[in-house]
Amino acid sequence: MHLSDHDLRQLDEAALANLTPEQARVLLSKAIDDLKRARERLAQNPSNSSRPPSTRAPWEQVEAQERESEEALATAEQTAEDGKPQADAVPEQKVPTPSPEGQAAKKPAAHAGRRQGAPGHSRTLRYFDESDDR
Repeated sequence: MHLSDHDLRQLDEAALANLTPEQARVLLSKAIDDLKRARERLAQNPSNSSRPPSTRAPWEQVEAQERESEEALATAEQTAEDGKPQADAVPEQKVPTPSPEGQAAKKPAAHAGRRQGAPGHSRTLRYFDESDDR
């Protein structure tokens, strides 16, 4: 950015009135450049930049999901109207779900922590008698 926060705080009507026309043009061009850069940064989101999806605000996540569902619906409607699938449309694949009869029931863990029989590491306790001099 061309103009720092300090520079912007210094600008007021009196300071602008004291500028020559050439200085005013230079200041205006710097301000416009800064404004364009700031708007470009504000317009960035995970879909058009390298920002991770987790940086999306919660209200933007809902909007993005709605947009994606609308796009999927429009693609499905267009496919139905054409009578043939589009080349870039990806057909849905059914993922087989395992049946509960063929699988052994997994026992829940009795307690969290190390597994039964795993070697443990701990400090040894040493008990002192009252007669010990320490």
